[in-house]
Amino acid sequence: MFVAIVIVVGLFVAREEVRYDVLAYDHLAADRIGVDFVVTMAPGTEATCRIQAMNEGRAQVGFVETTIPAQTERRTAHHVEISTQGEAVSAEVVGRTVG
Repeated sequence: MFVAIVIVVGLFVAREEVRYDVLAYDHLAADRIGVDFVVTMAPGTEATCRIQAMNEGRAQVGFVETTIPAQTERRTAHHVEISTQGEAVSAEVVGRTVG
């Protein structure tokens, strides 16, 4: 039974083709924010990430879509800048597509 659970959990984790984590964001100007994030995916995979900047009320004040080209490493760091329509206080990756 334990082996079956381990196999099911392993298959579930393996299904996640692309993972991402926001490391930091930096206020570059009143209308611009920089976002540093890490993407984990199989080497040779290309992905598109959608990243949003949010204000204090968690409303979206900026958005960017960026393509992560195929990499040779499994885990890679990336940086984007987002133009905002108001002061951003946080950022998050809101989605991704593979290929």
